Amino acid sequence: MPPKPPGKQPPLVSLARYSEIGFIIPSAVLLGFFLGKLLDYWLHTKWLYLVGLLFGAVVGFWQVIRMALGATSRSILKLVMRDVAVLLAGGIVTGIGLSLA
Repeated sequence: MPPKPPGKQPPLVSLARYSEIGFIIPSAVLLGFFLGKLLDYWLHTKWLYLVGLLFGAVVGFWQVIRMALGATSRSILKLVMRDVAVLLAGGIVTGIGLSLA
C-alpha cells in the first residue's frame, strides 16, 4: 500500500470533523442558557440566562472559527483570533462606557 501524503486524511475522519461543526454552536448556546438559568435560580435574578445565552453563542462561534481555520492554516488563525479578541474587547469597553454614562 502506498504511503499517504502528509496532511491527507481518510474521508471518514474529515466527515467526522466537519459534522462536529453543526453540533458545536447549538450545544454551546444551550449549555450557556442552562448555566445562566441555574445562576438565575441560585442568585434570584431574571436576566443571567441572557448573559449565558450570549456567552454560549460567542464561545460556539469562536470554536467553529478555530476549527475551520485550523484545517487551513495556523498563521491565518492567529490573525483572526487577534482581530476577534480586539473586537470583543472593544465591545466590552464600549458596553462598560455606555453603562457608566
